[in-house]
Amino acid sequence: MRKICLITFLCVAATLFATAQTAKSAKDLYDEGMILVDKEKYKEALVFFKDALAKDPGYANAFYEAGWCLNETGQYKEATAYLEKAAALSPESAKIINELGYAAYKSKQLDKAIGYYEKTLELNPKYYSAAKSLGNIYYDTAQYEKALTYYDQYFESDAPENSYYYRAAWCANDLEKYEAALSYLDKYDPEKDENKVNKYAETGYANYKLKKDPEALDAYKKALEINPDKGTTLRGLGNVYYEHLEKYDSAAVYFEKAIKVDEENSKNYFYKLGWIYNDSEKYDEAIKMLKKAIVYDSEAVTNREEIGYAYYKMKNTGDAISQLKEGIIIDPKSKLCHYYLGLCYISLKQKDNATEEYKKLQTIDEAQAAKLLKAMNGE
Repeated sequence: MRKICLITFLCVAATLFATAQTAKSAKDLYDEGMILVDKEKYKEALVFFKDALAKDPGYANAFYEAGWCLNETGQYKEATAYLEKAAALSPESAKIINELGYAAYKSKQLDKAIGYYEKTLELNPKYYSAAKSLGNIYYDTAQYEKALTYYDQYFESDAPENSYYYRAAWCANDLEKYEAALSYLDKYDPEKDENKVNKYAETGYANYKLKKDPEALDAYKKALEINPDKGTTLRGLGNVYYEHLEKYDSAAVYFEKAIKVDEENSKNYFYKLGWIYNDSEKYDEAIKMLKKAIVYDSEAVTNREEIGYAYYKMKNTGDAISQLKEGIIIDPKSKLCHYYLGLCYISLKQKDNATEEYKKLQTIDEAQAAKLLKAMNGE
């Protein structure tokens, strides 16, 4: 008996609720949906917006809010259907077109997203979230010039998110706009240690490219104080010492650690270490590094030049000749391969072969040929 009464009660309640809903206007239903949106109850809000549309199929705001809720719940295809109807009813509404851009972006339809966001800015140039979204699309697809243009537009807003100054700086550094990069980085104020490291690393890079070595070293060292094992920072410091200050021992310390903690992104630094060890007459160490360099890049003639030289200095003439000939196959005009090969032949007393290398060098680099001739004459 109680069960029957309960069922009867629920049926009556449902009927009363349905009756109440029917009695409400589309505006009433829309307003109740907005209350639920404010409470982040998007699925529940969607029911009210749909009911509002059932009463008023021309209710543009209800279509928009329904699409917005569907976007928030990850139902982008359904969101697009509602938003397209909203746009048909209110074609000059920037917020509707912007939300269509978001649905397309989240659906990975980037061309459509770009079109919608551009249309949003045509309708309202101060719709800064659209500029930010365009910047993000171009940033993620490595189109940094366009990304920077839209980030700059976004920065005209009253309170841009601070993290975007870092993205803009990254774009500027990639575009060789180093002073601009430093300007963005001055405005970037990260809280997390990882983000501070990234800021200092980008600051170091911009100053390094501007040949402001004290500022570059200072920034890189600040990054290392926070994270001593950041490959980007270690490589950056090494580059300042290697390329600008010619302090090769210091460069080697940072290159060695970079390889240890981040070999995948430090492949090119095996060559640099090989060169440094050759310069300091540590030929055994040079050969170890250059063998690894060749594993990563067997087509780089510079690797063959340096390892050929190291083998020659170690009096391992056979391996030197083999590597130098490989270098000449890669680049027949490598003056160093021909020069070191000539030295190998001199050490083996193979005058004809040395003379042949001298003749080839004459057509490539007369100064290098003159050096080999002196060696052939025992000078």
